[in-house]
Amino acid sequence: MKIILSSIILAIFCVSYAEAEIRGVVRMKNGDAVQGAYVFSRDNTLEHTLTDANGVFILNAETGSYVGVRYSDYETVFRIEEDGQLCELSEGNRLVQTGFGARNDVSTTAAVSRLDSERLSTFASNDVWQTLYGTLPGLVALEQVAWSSKPTLYVRGGATTSGKTPLIVIDGFVRSADNLSVEEIESITVLKDGVGTALYGTQGANGVICITTKRGHYKSMEVAVDYKFGMGVPYDMPTFVDGATYAQATNEALANDGLPIRYTDMEIEAFRTGTNRELYPDVDWLEEGLRDFTTNHQFGLTFQGGGNNVRYYTHVDYQNDMGLLKNTELNDKYSTQLRKNKLSLRVNLDVDLTRSTRIALGLSGLLHEAHRAMDSGTGIAAFYRVPSNAFPVRTASGKWGGSDIFSYNPIANIVDVGYFNDYTRQLQSDLRLTQDFSFWVKGLSASVAVAWDNMASFQEGNKKTYSYEVNVPVMNPQTGEILAVSKSVFGEDSPLTYWSSLADQLMNSTLEADIRYGRGFGAHSVNAALIYRQESSVPKGRNSTRKYQNLLFTAGYSYDDRYFVDVVGNYYGASVLLDGDRFTFYPAVSAAWMISNESFMQDVRWVDFLKLRASYGRSGFTGFGYELDREYYVAGKPYYFTSSNSKVDGMKEGQLPVASLKNQISDRYNIGVDAGFLSRIDLTVDAYYERRSRIFQATQPLYSYVLGITPPAAYDGIVDAKGVEATLNLHKRQGDFRYELTGMFSFARTSIVNDNQGPVAEPYLRTAGTRLGQFFGLEAVGFFEDEEDILHSPTQEFSAVKPGDVKYRDRNGDGVVNANDRAPMGYSTLMPEIYYGLNVSLSWKGLGMSLQFQGTGNYSAVLDTEGIYRPMANNANLSEWYWSENVRWTPETKHTANLPRLSTQANPNNTQNSSLWLVDASYFSLRNAYLYYNLPARWCNKLRMSSMQIYLRGENLFRLDHIKYSNPDHIGALYPDLRMFYAGVNFTF
Repeated sequence: MKIILSSIILAIFCVSYAEAEIRGVVRMKNGDAVQGAYVFSRDNTLEHTLTDANGVFILNAETGSYVGVRYSDYETVFRIEEDGQLCELSEGNRLVQTGFGARNDVSTTAAVSRLDSERLSTFASNDVWQTLYGTLPGLVALEQVAWSSKPTLYVRGGATTSGKTPLIVIDGFVRSADNLSVEEIESITVLKDGVGTALYGTQGANGVICITTKRGHYKSMEVAVDYKFGMGVPYDMPTFVDGATYAQATNEALANDGLPIRYTDMEIEAFRTGTNRELYPDVDWLEEGLRDFTTNHQFGLTFQGGGNNVRYYTHVDYQNDMGLLKNTELNDKYSTQLRKNKLSLRVNLDVDLTRSTRIALGLSGLLHEAHRAMDSGTGIAAFYRVPSNAFPVRTASGKWGGSDIFSYNPIANIVDVGYFNDYTRQLQSDLRLTQDFSFWVKGLSASVAVAWDNMASFQEGNKKTYSYEVNVPVMNPQTGEILAVSKSVFGEDSPLTYWSSLADQLMNSTLEADIRYGRGFGAHSVNAALIYRQESSVPKGRNSTRKYQNLLFTAGYSYDDRYFVDVVGNYYGASVLLDGDRFTFYPAVSAAWMISNESFMQDVRWVDFLKLRASYGRSGFTGFGYELDREYYVAGKPYYFTSSNSKVDGMKEGQLPVASLKNQISDRYNIGVDAGFLSRIDLTVDAYYERRSRIFQATQPLYSYVLGITPPAAYDGIVDAKGVEATLNLHKRQGDFRYELTGMFSFARTSIVNDNQGPVAEPYLRTAGTRLGQFFGLEAVGFFEDEEDILHSPTQEFSAVKPGDVKYRDRNGDGVVNANDRAPMGYSTLMPEIYYGLNVSLSWKGLGMSLQFQGTGNYSAVLDTEGIYRPMANNANLSEWYWSENVRWTPETKHTANLPRLSTQANPNNTQNSSLWLVDASYFSLRNAYLYYNLPARWCNKLRMSSMQIYLRGENLFRLDHIKYSNPDHIGALYPDLRMFYAGVNFTF
């Protein structure tokens, strides 16, 4: 019996084949030999081998059979026609990662955008988010200006009135990429059509960004060290008027308001000459509070390689960033400088346990610390808001300066309020076991994977308060002479008080199991997969846990590398939906025709490849909370009893529940073409249409207030999106000279079909048919010249008007200007319709450069920043932009003015959303620059290194736009925009 069992086992695991040994060579397109490429028989994946140092492999296969080659993120299949055949790996063999598998560029039928590690390595910053500006067609990245931030991302217009953030998937698992280092990334892929997003069912409607990290290579070993030093220089900073000018402007504004002036000529002169800075200060708060530059250090250490059965990739990354604040060491007990420290580690390990069994392990750890002042909430915005003549930084007695108007001192708010620390710890782990069953059924394999991630953020600090002194001159009313100084001290210099809290926590877990089949039968090729997955996300807070479960089926067929068809069926459920109605079926289908492989194209030598694609798919989104199907009592208004007015808080009925919950649906249609010409031109063009339906939104505008209670929300919102995308790549290599130009262009137009706007007074007030984020405003037609002009103009209901105030068009002609006269104008203030990028790369011998440009079009913004564009009211500051760079209204400039009069009072009339404050937000910028020199091989050999590179890099080097003193993507009194400059060295062993 034992002999029989042994024979059966031996027959299963040691199948012998009659094929002869076939020799072949694997090289890159540029002719470099590929060592450690994995070569396998497509008919029997148990028959595999590795290439040697010359790219040579020997495989048991027969002539005419198909052989697969995998190396890094390349994969291809070729037919063996003769012994010694050459296989070249080119860009068309790059793998397109979907998180549930991979296909190379040639065979994919979906619309995807891809960024590989070679291109990623040219960017200045090690922050993954900085690589997304103008690099991936279909993905719009808009900058958020802050000390620590990431861009706002939209895929193909973000066609919904609710959450638009795309799903982030790292190595096949839903994860955060906030702390991912560029050095550890192999590729970034955007799934943007129906086939790609259907793979993620209820989580895929906003598009998917798949990030794949690097892994080891067979039969190799490489150690890489990279260090760079960076400096950040603020640019496009506003300038504000000095103390004397602000006093002069205050008098002008008070006169415009019909009020007595505040400053005498003697006081204005005192501000100008500086004879008494304690009473007549002139403080440049930006100069006092911000340094001219900031610094950072970035260090990376990489180990990559493997043997015959093991592959490894390990990367250690350290970053240190310092902020722009000045005078942060004034308190000898602590520093309040902005500071970030990050230490991360990634380990990816692949082990071939047997010829048919593999295990893949991924580990990523993070230690992150952020330090800043425990400010009172005003932060850097106070540097923009407080006028230069408000008070001195410190008084003669050494106390912080202050005033009766401002209860804070901008410098003290940074230096003397204590400090704040945030400590983040993160661990991401995944393990996948894959078994090849080709010994049983050729082409059959299965795998099981688990992932567990844990992140926690702990905050602590010491906080305190400070006192400030207010000095007010006591003056002789007849002569204006200063008789005395009234000194008052407010606030308290309290001791440091320690505090701490668990700020955030997140635990993610995933279980996945799949069975796959893939075979080639002559000209026919089939593949199929059945995948089960369940996910759990548990953040801090009540009713915040999300769980997902799905059963996914994918299948593909190709014939003779000419015709390709893929189908997806995804049965996907979400815990936020109601019992009995949690699962939705998401189908998708796509097809491609490789026209260049047809016989009638064989004589067309100038066409390298030509492929036509088409797809349809459905995905979903559940961006709403739990318990919307229930009604609760909520806090109401208090009730007062008896003559003592004793108060008792009451309760009231909350929002009415929804009868049922439905997930948001996205239906996507796409048609595209991929083409290559003359071995130097590559072109991809896609056109698409998306309908987003069942958008969950409020219904209050549809009901009368007579209802007496908040009506239930409904899932009846509809938004359409359509657009085109194009990528053009020109490349050529001649001798030692190589150039590459890559341009991408995206146009996305959204249209609201239904957003429950309710009845409107005028047809032009309807949001239906307009863009998401469409600006609605009044049409400014000038400024009131005098009282007679006001008397003979339509009444403006926003506030009482005076000469110099903004005059608006009475659009409906009813003699009154009010909210009913607003109309759509300009473009969306949420996102641009046009988004483009251009990459220019040149190299000659060891010298090279790369420039990444990015721009936008059909994009609007509103100038509403207090102090810069909206001055003086509520004691705000006054910028040179308003005072001298434009023409404000005065009786002398009333025919040439382009800005309204100055006023010390809130003036709702002048701050209405209108064409006056609407500006063109389109821009063109140089996002990234990279200049490098690779030392000659003979020098590196003497230093016992494989290679060495010295480089200079830059980020945000210039921007051409229509808005002074603000970033068009993010307007406000914010942490300054920075130009970043880096110098570094990279060497490998």
